[in-house]
Amino acid sequence: GGMVALVMIGALFADTPVRRRVQLAGWWALPVAAVYVISLRVAVFEDRYLIYIAPAFFFLVALGLDAVWQRARWLGWSLLIALVAVNGWGIVRQQTITIKADFRQAAAFVAETHTTPSADAAPQSPAVPVDAPFTVYLPLVQNNPVPVVLFQMPYLHYTFEYYFRAPFNMLEGVWTNSGRTPAEVDAEMRALTAGVRSLYFVVAEEAQWDNRQLVRQWLQEHGTLQDEARFVGVEVYRYRLDPTE
Repeated sequence: GGMVALVMIGALFADTPVRRRVQLAGWWALPVAAVYVISLRVAVFEDRYLIYIAPAFFFLVALGLDAVWQRARWLGWSLLIALVAVNGWGIVRQQTITIKADFRQAAAFVAETHTTPSADAAPQSPAVPVDAPFTVYLPLVQNNPVPVVLFQMPYLHYTFEYYFRAPFNMLEGVWTNSGRTPAEVDAEMRALTAGVRSLYFVVAEEAQWDNRQLVRQWLQEHGTLQDEARFVGVEVYRYRLDPTE
């Protein structure tokens, strides 16, 4: 709130040519307004898409501080000290507290709990070379079975792969926010998991992909939960699927 107030002061009262202030204000405000309008119809990740407005934002904060300092130096110094203290504390918190999805722990959980299943636990195919890429996509499965991991949302596999550092079989969770019916999800999940007897369900930002949790419900109905773990921003479930399904 305080920094936004300084942005407004900088845009309106800074001792800088009006054209420069309008340019900075447009750089900062127009993308925000555009993302807001788009988000009325489609969910978007505002933090990621608006990072490029940061230079304009901080330029305006600096202009706002200067405008205040020119009129009341004691207040300008007070605001500067407060900003440094608050943002410094934020940096300390980010260094000591996990604030994003903890895929390091999620990958470690899969690595620790995965054991070589019995012969019916996964489909078989020719062996994959030892130096193969970390991710092995179905139906290419090693003779020595590796974990099957279903991601909800699919792009999460990039972060998981970075920490897992071993072969695994990736399945993309079914996109249901387009209005898919439970019957359609059932058909897609049956095809997706054909021949799979055990899988890990890695979930983060689920509402962006499956806000009715239809995939989660399907796994609960057609599988047996064997293990689970919840970490900051990510959940991991291990299911054994019924071979008759």
